[in-house]
Amino acid sequence: MKKVLWITPSILPSSGGQAMHSLGYIRALSKVCELKVVARATSLEIKLAESDNSVFQGLDVTLVNAYKHKSKFNKVRQPISKWISHNSGVMVPYTNIVNTIKDTVKNFEPDIVVIDYIGMYNYYTLMKKICPRARFIYISHNVEFKNFIDIKANKAKKSVASNYWIERRKKYEEKMICESDASLCISNSDIDIFESEFPNAKNLVFAKPLIRFNKIKAKNDLKKFDKKLLIVGSMDWYPNINGIEWFVENVFIPLVKRDPAYKLYLVGRKPDYRIKQLGENCKNIIVTGSVDSVDPYYKECDVSIIPVFEGTGAKIKVLESLGKGIPTVCSDFAAKDYLLNNREMLVVPQNAEAFERAINELEYRLETRMEIYDKMERYMDTYYDINPEIVKLFE
Repeated sequence: MKKVLWITPSILPSSGGQAMHSLGYIRALSKVCELKVVARATSLEIKLAESDNSVFQGLDVTLVNAYKHKSKFNKVRQPISKWISHNSGVMVPYTNIVNTIKDTVKNFEPDIVVIDYIGMYNYYTLMKKICPRARFIYISHNVEFKNFIDIKANKAKKSVASNYWIERRKKYEEKMICESDASLCISNSDIDIFESEFPNAKNLVFAKPLIRFNKIKAKNDLKKFDKKLLIVGSMDWYPNINGIEWFVENVFIPLVKRDPAYKLYLVGRKPDYRIKQLGENCKNIIVTGSVDSVDPYYKECDVSIIPVFEGTGAKIKVLESLGKGIPTVCSDFAAKDYLLNNREMLVVPQNAEAFERAINELEYRLETRMEIYDKMERYMDTYYDINPEIVKLFE
């Protein structure tokens, strides 16, 4: 059985989709190899993990607080490190994490080193020196340089230094993709971009999200339709902001004019000022901000809407809607990596009439809602079968 050391910036599910994606694969692959995880964590995250033993049950995980000692040096270093990481996309190596990794390597001697996320690039260069004989596998969550370009394009103010940081990010990503023995990519579209941008890219393997969600909707819940629509996601992420603005302007406002009973819940952390304005301008739009749990909203609302038309990576909210058991209207762009060929949700193009027709069908046809529920269940029954190519990499 191969020994695998997995180095990640975040693994607690509460940290977001990136951590949930990583944890899904760590759980799956721990069954085929001897796997140890070293993960950066805040003091609060460490306390949360200690208070809930089920989070990492059966896994060998070491959480390391990068700023364990509150020295004057660290107080100065922390904002500088955050600024560098924010612009370069790469985290500054922290002494506590480096020492933990070195101690682990000394006692464990890994055959495979997994570098999870481009932000850990500096740890990759360190590990290449410490473990020259190990095989390296890179976990790609997005096409990071492409996302950075799009983020800058969506900013009102553009920095002169943006091009410099974009090129830096692209070089880091190219080295990780081209030098690693394999890269696990969350989206087939991402693989296409990497192969186009990096001619020396090798062994890019599709790694669909293995995040598990608890079902919230019971089939009987679908018998009523209260005209409550739901969009869940980070409300400061530009694909969500742009998609929600488009949906509200082109679909929801005309829908409310015809039927004032409709409501739209925008649930997610850090709502951008544009998202807040939508709620201020229309009383039928409820902007919640961060919530302790999204489950009550999945339970209460009738339809999940996923109006995402841009961005790299897989759209985790597609899998979340399927897992929660809620009828969903989803853009064909967001659904592209999920092979939804049997109307497991209503997949539509970026067209206002198509979105409205799908919502109307779910409102007026109980039969459609029930059929979709059954198809979602069948889809999820086989979804979590792991790609055999990935298993071979770790055996």
